[in-house]
Amino acid sequence: MGIFDSLTFSLNAKTKFPAGFEDMIENEGGEIIPSVSQNLDYLVCGEDLVLTSKTQKANQGGIKVVKQSFVLDSIKNKKVAPFKQYLLIELDDDPTVAKWWWNSDKGWIRYSNDLAEELEYGFINKQSEVKIDDQRFVDLTSMCQARYDDKTKIRPVKREAALQQKPPPQPKKEEKKEEKKEKKVEKSEKEEEDEEKTETDLVSNLFDDMVFYIHCADEIEEEELEGFISKIEASGGFVKRTQAKSVTHVIDWDGTFEQSKGLTCVNKDFVLQSLKKEEIARRLGFPSRWAQRRQKEEKERSWRSSKSCKEGKIGS
Repeated sequence: MGIFDSLTFSLNAKTKFPAGFEDMIENEGGEIIPSVSQNLDYLVCGEDLVLTSKTQKANQGGIKVVKQSFVLDSIKNKKVAPFKQYLLIELDDDPTVAKWWWNSDKGWIRYSNDLAEELEYGFINKQSEVKIDDQRFVDLTSMCQARYDDKTKIRPVKREAALQQKPPPQPKKEEKKEEKKEKKVEKSEKEEEDEEKTETDLVSNLFDDMVFYIHCADEIEEEELEGFISKIEASGGFVKRTQAKSVTHVIDWDGTFEQSKGLTCVNKDFVLQSLKKEEIARRLGFPSRWAQRRQKEEKERSWRSSKSCKEGKIGS
């Protein structure tokens, strides 16, 4: 049994084949038939297409027109080669690709899908001409194929529109990963911008007419302190290094400040919350630690007083 068992071949006219070419096919089980019919599997030509009545019939009948190297390579490798890379006339009837034809002496010949896509692109974008090869081009205004060296030699061209629209190309996995990465970077950049806006691009007059003094028994780290002060000053406030008369708010950093009359004493969260909300926070919601202790002591005294009163009433 040979590699061409049950396959039929016909040899194109006007083609010079190697000596003993027909014998090679028959020795591998192939059958040589003289004419093109529906029983034919392959019409074999040379390495270049020579138009004959056989090629015209094969083209119209959807029969594979292949190079002679298809036969030689198949015998060499002892298996039938993939025929698509040896095709001389395109057979793929892709419904999403428009079909283009040119009129030869033997009849209409279809362009390959690659050329058809180029012609269709030029047709849709109203180009005047599309190159076919180094010798020929298609004039899309007059719908004819012409030669560069003699533009009087022309062949009619016809177009058959695609039967259905081509689906959009699906992105490859690598492209999807890259797209996700870009979105992640954009999201990160946006979050950084929002954070910067929260910290530095706040209402510039938020702390207008407010003078702060920061009190802390222990030394505050310079970087933390400078960052805190810059937030206040960026929002219109002013920070004094000493407890001057002009101070309107004392920020009790560590709860060691003894409150004085005429001064508003708050903890540092008052500033941070005001910046976050872009409005002055309720002072009573952020009392200093000293004020918190005072409130606790007052509650305890009130509780003891009420308890003693009850005990007195019971004893009487």
